[in-house]
Amino acid sequence: MTDLHYQLRDNILRAYNADNIEVGHIEFALDDGVCTILHTITEEAFRGQSVAHHLMQEMMLLVEKRGWKVSPECSYAATYLKRINYPL
Repeated sequence: MTDLHYQLRDNILRAYNADNIEVGHIEFALDDGVCTILHTITEEAFRGQSVAHHLMQEMMLLVEKRGWKVSPECSYAATYLKRINYPL
């Protein structure tokens, strides 16, 4: 699933498909320039379609743009960051 658009509000990054249906989200906390990724959630009907992967890509663009450091509490985020060799 690549035709996604995103909305950031209240430390939640939400992903929507072309029909404007929420397909997943990332919840995070921000403290002193450190973004702690708490949960990566894909709605059940959209699992297996790389939603979490695309959410993490968008999250990392946001992190880079804002100059934050990342601390993954979410197991999916930790695995993703290892896969892309992100320095923790």
